[in-house]
Amino acid sequence: MSAGAALGFVAAFSTAAGMGCLVWAAAEDARRERRRVRALGAGFERRLTGDMLRCPVLRRARLLAERGGFASRGLLGQLAGGLPSWGKDSFERDLVLAGHAGEFGYEDFRLARFQSALAAGMAGALAGALFSSTTALLLAAVGAVVGWRRGVFELGRERAARGRLARDALPEMLDVVCLGMRSGLTFDLSFGLYAESFEGPFASECRRAHQRWSLGMATREVALHALGQSFDYPPLAQAVESIERSIRLGTSAVERLEKAAAASRERQRIEVEEEVSKAPVRMMVPTGALILPAMLLLVMGPMLLELMQGS
Repeated sequence: MSAGAALGFVAAFSTAAGMGCLVWAAAEDARRERRRVRALGAGFERRLTGDMLRCPVLRRARLLAERGGFASRGLLGQLAGGLPSWGKDSFERDLVLAGHAGEFGYEDFRLARFQSALAAGMAGALAGALFSSTTALLLAAVGAVVGWRRGVFELGRERAARGRLARDALPEMLDVVCLGMRSGLTFDLSFGLYAESFEGPFASECRRAHQRWSLGMATREVALHALGQSFDYPPLAQAVESIERSIRLGTSAVERLEKAAAASRERQRIEVEEEVSKAPVRMMVPTGALILPAMLLLVMGPMLLELMQGS
């Protein structure tokens, strides 16, 4: 057996062993998570199931946080702790906008990213070892980079998704509040009417903010400001600022809220039209990468075979 073949065999064996350990750990985490989910209820189960499928790095960070720092004292935790703390300030901001504030910290997130990079690097090395040691090293490096960046991508995707939720629900919320205030209700009652009568993530956040100032846990201004800063959607923060100014000055907020609702609805229409206009451009990628080569092979293949046989 040559040295290259022996090196490839050792790399494949060690990678398979490492992948087996990671798969076993993931299975154990999933088993513990299912037990905890069954104890907490079906609504939370749907949320966690979505996170398992869409955001495995964020889910892993949440599990590490629930262990109370036990995992950070291990070998992987010590290795991840030696990494530079770049982007910590932006992480705190993105964590709030993604709706995961208080669920896990930066150290848990960094350790989850390190484990993701290690798993992806091992998978790349295992795939590349089937060809050559150089390919194994190359795919291991690519997999490690992709695994390390996956957590940031998941956090940004959650942030953008919550921004779209606020975009779709803000006009409806403002209309309900304006209708209630036009009918003689106060702002608190009108806002509480929307929070208690509607469902969805945005309505749940509004309900939580309304309960905070209703129970005396925070002032109305603080609760509304926290609501406006928890979604990556500037019109929501502007509407909250308008409400706070009207309450502070003692003026009617109906006209301002109606204007904010109209502006938000117009912005929503523009953004939806922009997304629709991008659909044909996005369709060109699968068309050019999959359909067009298949058609060329179907049309030109017989002709090329005839030319090759004739020559």
